[in-house]
Amino acid sequence: MGNRKDTGQSVTQPVTGHSSGWHDGGSAEEICHEYLELLGDAQTMHYAWHNEYTDNIADLQEFLPIPVESIYCPVNGEYIFSGNFSYEYYIECPSGAEMSHGHIWNGYTSWPPDPSEYTEVCHERMLSLEAACSMYYGLYNCYPDSIEDLQQFFCIPVDSIYCPVNGDYIISCDDENCYIACPSNVIPSHGNILNGEQSWPYDPSNYLDYCRGHLMSLATGCSMYFAENNRFPEVLSDLEEVMGNWDVECPACDTMYLYETNPEGDTYAITCPLPEGHNHGSIVDGCTSW
Repeated sequence: MGNRKDTGQSVTQPVTGHSSGWHDGGSAEEICHEYLELLGDAQTMHYAWHNEYTDNIADLQEFLPIPVESIYCPVNGEYIFSGNFSYEYYIECPSGAEMSHGHIWNGYTSWPPDPSEYTEVCHERMLSLEAACSMYYGLYNCYPDSIEDLQQFFCIPVDSIYCPVNGDYIISCDDENCYIACPSNVIPSHGNILNGEQSWPYDPSNYLDYCRGHLMSLATGCSMYFAENNRFPEVLSDLEEVMGNWDVECPACDTMYLYETNPEGDTYAITCPLPEGHNHGSIVDGCTSW
């Protein structure tokens, strides 16, 4: 699961008459990047409302400031949508009159971020690796030996997931622990994640990332509990055996997370307590919904 799925589904618009009045001008590549980021933001909002991404640009109209008919690469034409839309999206500029201008995958762009965003981008990439490690543990009852083992959970090459300034991440795992760190190569490290706990403070204004960080931390706790008890916990409070902060709450509603398992304890689901359609997601057996 998680491999990029080339669906062949795409958005069809004309290549001529490109004048939406929305972008600030610039080269074809710069305009294309603006549109890809705009579509990525719309996909995020679509997921927040419908609990899935979409392969149809028309579905994004309610979240876009301009008509969908005006969103296309000014030289290469229609964008290509692919991915497993239950938890990921991939939008690509095709190779047409020019080489492809790149792609956006789950909010990550294939072109370098602005230097002012290096820290935020690095944190997001480490969190994506942490989520993949939790999913790997859920499938194989162990953590990966290397980043290459996580390829099945990404539709982009894992060797393209690195700190934009310090380079390749450090991943060190054993039977019960998973450590992901930004190295100190060019500038001081942007931090690390140990067993779902990030070393940098959460931004209280960013409820989505804050909540999902809690969900991933609880999922890591469930994996550790399974390793010791050969079953997942019956209730969240059982996680006290392996972690101290099991009673975290969603910052948007100050309510503890919803937890479900079966009598055998071989499956589990952790869900944000906000109402369906507005919550921040869930994790089922180590697999995230985003």
